[in-house]
Amino acid sequence: MKWFNNIKIYKKLVLGFFIIAMIAAAVGFFGVNNIREIVNADKLLYEENTLGIDYIGHASTHYQNLRFYTMELLIVDNEAKYEDYMKNIQSNTAAADDYIKKYEAGIITEEDQLLFDNMNALWHQYKTLIQNVIKMVEGDQKEHALTLFLGNGDIIGNSLEISF
Repeated sequence: MKWFNNIKIYKKLVLGFFIIAMIAAAVGFFGVNNIREIVNADKLLYEENTLGIDYIGHASTHYQNLRFYTMELLIVDNEAKYEDYMKNIQSNTAAADDYIKKYEAGIITEEDQLLFDNMNALWHQYKTLIQNVIKMVEGDQKEHALTLFLGNGDIIGNSLEISF
């Protein structure tokens, strides 16, 4: 320690500032690296979780629209609006399919995959049911189509709604 006492005051100050600067640089380096890790984790969280919620939310909205327009097709006796209902049914089905595919691309866990597989199976059953209802309406069997939609459609639809 004698050597330190023999150093002039300005050299002691310079040495002290240098040591403090080195400590600040080390803290800054670790801080910047941790911020980079947080940014990467945030990006991963957004891409895998938040986008999935957005996609399945949009799919659910289009599914509800599909139910509405199918019911409108069955209960409203207006041939002039038939084409509009059909276009809306087709566009909502296609949009729900697109969002479901986007959701599927972001699945990373086995549990999510199992839930998705269940929901997807119900979705395909529901689409098949809607196609059958449309065929019945086109075949002038509107009452039978309504019975099918309110019976099996309600069971599958409620299960699908819960799955979304």
